[in-house]
Amino acid sequence: MALSGLDAGELRDIWFKFGSPFAERFVNNARGKGVGLSYGKDSLKAAEDFILESWKKGYMFTRANDPKVENYDKALLVIQAAAFLTRVIIKDLGGELGFDDSLKQPCVENVGGLGIRVFTALRIQLLASRGFRGLKQYYERVAWAVREAGAGRITIDKNRLWKMVEEHAYKLRSVDESTIRKTGDLNPVFFPFTYCPRCDDIPSLVVMPVIGIRKEEFQEAALQTAFTMLEAPCGKCKGQTLLLGYSFNHLAWMIPRPKDGSMPDKPPSQHPDRREIFMTIVNTTLGRSIGIISEVYRSGNKVTGFGETTVSPVSGGVLFIPLPDTLLCF
Repeated sequence: MALSGLDAGELRDIWFKFGSPFAERFVNNARGKGVGLSYGKDSLKAAEDFILESWKKGYMFTRANDPKVENYDKALLVIQAAAFLTRVIIKDLGGELGFDDSLKQPCVENVGGLGIRVFTALRIQLLASRGFRGLKQYYERVAWAVREAGAGRITIDKNRLWKMVEEHAYKLRSVDESTIRKTGDLNPVFFPFTYCPRCDDIPSLVVMPVIGIRKEEFQEAALQTAFTMLEAPCGKCKGQTLLLGYSFNHLAWMIPRPKDGSMPDKPPSQHPDRREIFMTIVNTTLGRSIGIISEVYRSGNKVTGFGETTVSPVSGGVLFIPLPDTLLCF
C-alpha cells in the first residue's frame, strides 16, 4: 500500500509515530459524520459501513495545521482505519504495533503474546477497494487464533507441512504439464494453499488464472487473493484455516546471463539463446520456497517433451510474492 507515494521506510516511520493519533482521528472524523465509534468489536460493523461510504463518496478530513481546510485521500482513509482496527485488537487481545518488511505492510505483532501477526491495513484495503465486508468476523478469527494457540491446539510441524505443500505442487504441475503437451500453451495459474489445523490437511484449492494482470500488479493481486482464502472456512470441517502459501505455474523464457554480469542486450522473448521453460514457484509461510524448472521441447508449435527437472531456492522477482514467515497471520 502506498501512502501518497511514500516508500516502505517512510510508511514504517509514520505508522509507529502516528498509529495512535491516526486511530483517534478516524474516530473523530466518523463522529463528525454522525457515526459514533468505540474501541470495541461491537463498533466494527459501524466502522465498516463508514469506511465503505467514505471510500465511495470521498473521505474528507481536516489537516491539523489548518482545521478549516478539508482534504480527500483514500490512502489516509486506509491507514487511519487500520490504526483504529489495530487499537481494537490490541485493547482486547494484546499485541503491539509492528511493520512487516517482507510485505511492506503495517501490522500488529505478537497478538496475545503468541507470535500471531495481524495485517490490519491489508484487511482494510480488501474492504475499501474490493468491498470485502466482515471486519467483525475478521476480529473473531484473530480471537480464535489466540484461544486455540494459547490452549496448545495449533501445532505446526514445518517439515511435514512442507512435504504436504511439495506433494500438492507437483500434482498441480503434472496437470499443467499435460495441458502444455495437449495445447502447446498454458495460462499462468496461481494456487493459494491454506492449512486446517483441525483436519491436519490442505482442505481445498482455488485456482486464480493470471490473465489481464500486469506484472507490476501481480504481487498485490495475488497477495490479496491469498489472504482472501482465510475468509472461507475449511471445506471439510468448516473450521478456520491458516495461510500456508501458494504454487504458481507458468511458461517463461530463460536466457544465459552475460559473463560480465551486465544486463542482456535483448529481452528474453527476442534473445537468440533463449530457452523455453515450464516453471513452478512454490512459496510458503514456513520460511521455505523453491523454483521447479524443466525445459520445454518443441517441433514447430507442437510440444514434444520436457527436459530434466531442476529445483533451486527462489526469493525474488516480480512473480515472487513476499509472505509472512508464520502461519499464524491474518
